[in-house]
Amino acid sequence: MPFGRLTVKGNVVSDESADVENALKLLLGINRFSTIEDDQRQVRLDELKKTKFPSATTKPTEKEAMAALARVLTMDDPPKIVLMAVAALFDPGKRYAFGGDRRVVFKKVGKGHNDDSRQLAIANLMFDLCQHMSYAEAAEEAARVTGLGDRQVKRIYGCIRT
Repeated sequence: MPFGRLTVKGNVVSDESADVENALKLLLGINRFSTIEDDQRQVRLDELKKTKFPSATTKPTEKEAMAALARVLTMDDPPKIVLMAVAALFDPGKRYAFGGDRRVVFKKVGKGHNDDSRQLAIANLMFDLCQHMSYAEAAEEAARVTGLGDRQVKRIYGCIRT
């Protein structure tokens, strides 16, 4: 697949090719993505511009481009250029075909600091302790073991129990 806009006289060939184009805009930048019809002069001028990446106000938006990238990566045979651009994000110190000046940072999607498996383990601890001691004593012991306050332990247990 050539690096360039997948078009036939301005019309997008397919949804799949539009996804590839939007994924590359996310990975490489909007103005780095030039059309096949562009002459060499236009391509060189594009390379001189500051790279602009999709955001909430661009077309495609960052959210649309990220969804397109996800669809491209789950294709049976994703384009090699997309895979190399993703590799460059994960290992920016190495120079793949391009990239190297950006990197991926993993962030938890949900708000707050919920850790469902930990909360379930705390609730199980509370349940086990309540079999041998009072609710208040169990909360104090669970708080000591987990490093949380007894009110927090009671809240977690109450959420899981109901």
